[in-house]
Amino acid sequence: ENRFDRGGAAVRDAAMASSVHAVSGVLPRHGTRASCVWKRFPISNPPAPAALRRGFHHRDATHASRLASGSNASASSVPIAESLGGESPVTRASYLAVSGGATLTGTAPVGGAKNAVLALLAGCLTCASPVTLTNVPCLNDVIAMCDVLRSVGAVVTSPVSGTVVVDASALTSHAPNPAAVQKLRASFFTAGPLLARTGRCEITSPGGCAIGTRPVDLHLQGFKQLGADVRVCAETDTIVMTTAKQLTGAGDIHFRFPSVGATHSVMCAASLAIGVTTIHGAAAEPEVTDLAAMLNKCGARITGAGTSTIRIEGVSGTCRSDTPSQGQQSLGVERTLRAETLSRTSMSQTSQTSSQSVNKLLYGQTVMKHVSVIPDLASLLGCHHRAIPDRVEAGTLLVAAAVTLSSISVTPVVLAHLKSTMQVLESSGCTFSSEPLCETGKGFQGDDRLARLTIYPPKVVLKSVTFATAPFPGIPTDMQPQLCVLCAVAAGVSVVTETVFENRFGHVKELGLMSAMFGEDEEFGGYENDDADDTDKKNAKRSIRGSNGAPLTPRDVTGQDLRATAALVLAGLVCSDHDVTNVYGVTHLDRGYEQLDAKLNALGARITRRG
Repeated sequence: ENRFDRGGAAVRDAAMASSVHAVSGVLPRHGTRASCVWKRFPISNPPAPAALRRGFHHRDATHASRLASGSNASASSVPIAESLGGESPVTRASYLAVSGGATLTGTAPVGGAKNAVLALLAGCLTCASPVTLTNVPCLNDVIAMCDVLRSVGAVVTSPVSGTVVVDASALTSHAPNPAAVQKLRASFFTAGPLLARTGRCEITSPGGCAIGTRPVDLHLQGFKQLGADVRVCAETDTIVMTTAKQLTGAGDIHFRFPSVGATHSVMCAASLAIGVTTIHGAAAEPEVTDLAAMLNKCGARITGAGTSTIRIEGVSGTCRSDTPSQGQQSLGVERTLRAETLSRTSMSQTSQTSSQSVNKLLYGQTVMKHVSVIPDLASLLGCHHRAIPDRVEAGTLLVAAAVTLSSISVTPVVLAHLKSTMQVLESSGCTFSSEPLCETGKGFQGDDRLARLTIYPPKVVLKSVTFATAPFPGIPTDMQPQLCVLCAVAAGVSVVTETVFENRFGHVKELGLMSAMFGEDEEFGGYENDDADDTDKKNAKRSIRGSNGAPLTPRDVTGQDLRATAALVLAGLVCSDHDVTNVYGVTHLDRGYEQLDAKLNALGARITRRG
């Protein structure tokens, strides 16, 4: 203990000379997903919490026992995570073999933001004319969302080319296919557009990563205030939302915490409501701003996106146009769709259409059945829109460079979207430089926010940090597992507080198998009311004793969710040279990263996909 204390003091002394950055911290919230009150506190290098040493000694003893018995990591003792939504369990047949001792160099391309694209695809259901989306990553989650849209009658092209055209001009169902819905959480984003446009939506509880409770009560609260009748059928796990007429502006809607999903849903529904709706306590994430930008191009009137107060002035009636947007004209996509499927003119002259026939021509489906087109209560026009870059993918690549003490560039990025992640990396000893991307030859439509960002690591070892996840502009919860890897190889003790999801430390056990030292902080006082769950309190905070730059131990490990799997890949990079870490759970990884292994390999990593 004395030796451990001296190490912590040395790190704290060294940190006093470094700059201190303000990041979002957390004060009380009530229950497992309740109201958050945010404060500011510095990223710092704290003394070890009182309960930390006990946790470390227990870990040391367990690790020594495991080594003495000669057992290997998770080969027999680590359970295989089961994916949600009816998918088959993650198998050990597919994995990434990650070689250690990596040094990265070069420039990595950053794809479109998965979380933004999922919301944009759902938002396309508000439009009675085709929408063209570009910078779309070809991910399992994106493909699943396309299937959700097709199940209600939309014609959707494949995202393989990076461009998706959604023609939702003839919706044929109020109820997205349950099998498609349960593949991903974001499928519930379709509820608001379907309800507001057709007057009814029947949807089952959505799936997604097992990272904690994510209720839809705020979505339903917003729909009720817009005039919808909401019923929950417990027997079938189905939510039925109906309205006999066009929704009505709700005036003021107050969210008790800034839910991104609820902000997406209510913003789409309110865009098709008569009157004005103001969302207070809205999420300010870039993905919300991107959705608002697309809806505004389609004729919506949304202001304040990117702040905690969003004002939506709803449209009156339906909007349709047979004139292709500029993007559709340049791509020739709409004409191809019309030629290969059915004439929209002939569709509008009849009361019947065949969405299944259209999808058969485009996607090889075997079911051909004529169904009635659902009339619109309200709708928007189409547009051409480019999705924002993925801030989480960019952040993951930056952490990969930091933990391997490498210098790389990532492009394109929006610096404002990465600010909080960059602050943590700066506190650990990294520095950055950036240069704007000009419009000429880039194809970014004059977005002067886009930049090329270069990271420079410290010369010797990373410093320990303390941070808490928080809604934007705070540190994204989706970056917490990757930053835990940084803490695991830093000098001294880091403290990580998770404030968004109560079960987001699934990667801790796997990193512990690789000799990362974690301790639970029993002194965390972030929950003050009586209904706070004891397990929630225990899982809220972790202390991490870094390896002081020493390599981690290669093991067979399994990612329990999307970001945890990415973190384990980064951990494999910082094992000793020629050591191989087998990372299972690739199904999760492919849901949210487009060829992460290939991008890292292009930078100098050695990762082989097997199985």
